[in-house]
Amino acid sequence: MENQTKEDLTRRDFLIASGIGLVSLAVYFFTLAPTVTGEDSGELITAAYAFGVCHPPGYPLWCLLGKLFSFLPFGNVALRINFMSAFFGSFSAALLYLIARNFHSGALPSASASLAFAFSNRFWSQSVAAEVYTLNIFFLLLCILLLQTWAKERKTRWLCLASLAFGFGLANHYMLLLLTAPALLGYVLITEPRLILKGRLLLICLACLLPGLLVYAYLPLAASGDPPLNWGDPSTLKSFLTHIGRFQYRSLELAEKIAPSTKLLFIGHYLVELWSQFSPYVLLIALWGATIAFRNRRLAVLTYGIFFFNSIALISILHFSFEGDNLERVQEYYLPAYAMVAIWISLALEKVLEKTRSEKLWKIPGYLALFAVAFLPLMSNLEENDRSDDYIAYDYNKAILESLEKDAIYIPGGDYSSFPAIYLQAVEGIRRDVILGNITGYLSPDYMKYAASIPGYDGKLSGKELETFVIRNSDRPVYYNQKSDIPGRGKLVVVPQGLVFRVLPETPSPEAAPKWNCDNALRTASRFKASNEVVVSILTDFHVKKGEYYFSIGDEAKGAEEWEKASEISRHTKEILNNVGCGYAEHGLYEQAEEKFKESIRIYPGYRLGFKNLAKLFEDTGRLKEAVSVYETLIELEPEAEEYSAKLKQLASGLQTERIAEQLELISRNPDEPSAWNNLGNIYAEEHNYDKAIAAYEKALELNPDYALPHLNLSRVYENLEEAEKASYHRQRYEMLK
Repeated sequence: MENQTKEDLTRRDFLIASGIGLVSLAVYFFTLAPTVTGEDSGELITAAYAFGVCHPPGYPLWCLLGKLFSFLPFGNVALRINFMSAFFGSFSAALLYLIARNFHSGALPSASASLAFAFSNRFWSQSVAAEVYTLNIFFLLLCILLLQTWAKERKTRWLCLASLAFGFGLANHYMLLLLTAPALLGYVLITEPRLILKGRLLLICLACLLPGLLVYAYLPLAASGDPPLNWGDPSTLKSFLTHIGRFQYRSLELAEKIAPSTKLLFIGHYLVELWSQFSPYVLLIALWGATIAFRNRRLAVLTYGIFFFNSIALISILHFSFEGDNLERVQEYYLPAYAMVAIWISLALEKVLEKTRSEKLWKIPGYLALFAVAFLPLMSNLEENDRSDDYIAYDYNKAILESLEKDAIYIPGGDYSSFPAIYLQAVEGIRRDVILGNITGYLSPDYMKYAASIPGYDGKLSGKELETFVIRNSDRPVYYNQKSDIPGRGKLVVVPQGLVFRVLPETPSPEAAPKWNCDNALRTASRFKASNEVVVSILTDFHVKKGEYYFSIGDEAKGAEEWEKASEISRHTKEILNNVGCGYAEHGLYEQAEEKFKESIRIYPGYRLGFKNLAKLFEDTGRLKEAVSVYETLIELEPEAEEYSAKLKQLASGLQTERIAEQLELISRNPDEPSAWNNLGNIYAEEHNYDKAIAAYEKALELNPDYALPHLNLSRVYENLEEAEKASYHRQRYEMLK
């Protein structure tokens, strides 16, 4: 049997682990976001603070722990719950040290690798804002440490505790933890193959999962309290199962048919991400460590298994198209794999020390390597993950709420505007008079309740029809964050007012005139890199709205300047470029619009909305041939969509009319040219207008009786009309004259 460790963990190891945790926690604390950020932060904090329900699968354990952290005696509520991520992130680094020690690695190599993981780019980013992933990694590493202890002592209680930890992990982000299950099970069975025959023990371990799974009872209990955030309302059995089953995301994650080449692109992107996590030099050491791990069956099954299932296997399961938004969605899913890479790093560093201990001249380089592995990630990733002055989402959304009229209805846009808005309102009590119409992607209960109170509402309207009804019949002012979300814009008055749009059913009153007073709304935006997705979204939105203001007051030059700034910031985001293109088209700047639509398509060649808008632009500007070409591409992308085929037929008819008009114009300039009349006959023949085709061909022959082509074309027309005698005559004349 393989030796599990060189030695048992000692008090010194636990002191070092504590030191690693404290160092990590200190760095996280000084780089911690001071308030709500623009990812899922606002939603998660609100759900935890107000006993609410967040997006599927609900993260009930995270919400309960978040409520406990909200009682900490420092900072605001957001800072306290952000600190929870730092707390479990630092604990995870400490656990990783103990795991590495159990896998043949010395104290210094284990400490160095654990710090490298603590300061790796993606894990650090999850440790300084309210997110669910550090808690997930904590339970995974705790489970591994307990399994290692069981493997040494072979006492049932450690296996039961590992099952208990795994169960509580499932009460957080179960999808990521389930992916690690094959590797964890493989580790157990290689350690004790006969365990599979011990039915009673297996039942006990399964029973130990139940306390964690019972935490999901939080969801219907929370939903029954009518909290300010109640995503999916899991108060019934059906809605509860739908919520924890993440059915809302099935169409996103599993419905698309993805080619193998796209999977390869994702794998390539994953390897690029892996390369950048610890810094490239550190990853080279990890590759050496991976070869060392391969020599130990338990170590190989565990680390290779988790590395594979939380990267390559995950990519094969998810059916995402290869584009920016989807790449961002999977980044945190790779964290368990990165933790295994850190174990490989520790193994390689141990070998480095073994080779340098006996050589005096090489001792210093060996220790320098340990220092570099620990602190290169710290120095490389500090700027990107220092969020100590990240007030961007807070400032942006507070400025919006404070700009709204009393008792307004406000429809936020993306997550960066809806989630911080619910936090500001529900947790900090800012502008509770405002109805937030859309937080979870659907019309909110408050909005629906208000709509039902409007005289004339029959209870049958939904979606955009209901929004239009509210705009036309509400006695409250209505605002939208995104112009593209406004229903029936052509029949409503849309007025840019700072970072929002006032929507009216009639001519605006003087107080609803266009205005801009937001230049100083964002305190620290310029410090953050444009690689931060939230910063990109908010800064882009800022310049788009400023451009809308300038266009609304007739200053096209300044408006276009602002939109070009927005396009540059979001040059890799197809939706933004498409939206800017729509804005240009709306103001008659068709060349600029065409450029933006084509840029959005270059970013993602399968972007249907970009193609549709480009086709409409060509159609509106009379470029029917180009519109036809774009619709033919859309049919290739979505052959089941009948609208494209119908549009193609309509355009083809219009194109024929255009060709006839062009040919008649040529004939009017030179009426005695036989070929012009022959070409006109061809156009009529293509659309089966045979009477006019025959007349045109005969006119060509009248002008030149020895012209062969009209005879050939007439023979074909008469064949289609089943007039064999005439067809034969013209065929013979063609043969004689050609």
